[in-house]
Amino acid sequence: LTVRELDDRDGVDAMHAIEARELLDALAAPGSTVVGAAASIVDDEDCREALLSSATPVVWLRARPEILGARFATNGEHRPSFGASPEALLARQIVERGPAFEAMATVVIDVDDLTPDEVVARVVEALG
Repeated sequence: LTVRELDDRDGVDAMHAIEARELLDALAAPGSTVVGAAASIVDDEDCREALLSSATPVVWLRARPEILGARFATNGEHRPSFGASPEALLARQIVERGPAFEAMATVVIDVDDLTPDEVVARVVEALG
């Protein structure tokens, strides 16, 4: 199921619980893993503690709300609906979640003007 289908079927809280459980399972798995975690994991105390207590590097791919909103509009069919103004919701979430992102991030990369390939190159360079 897509995130939108999960949200429609089970609601946002259930969807966030699944995201948190998947992150915790990935962190507990043996071997190296790269996880593209949902932003909502910072709202989950167990996820925050697991990331802060692990030796796992945490990369925050930071973007301005208007950039994220535009990306959701052009590539958001799998995402839950953020209403008519996703930028307002995203701006509020950055204010609320920003301190937790800052506390957990080993590396912060501003991705507003970067292509996906440039983002990958910056992540590899930062973690190299």
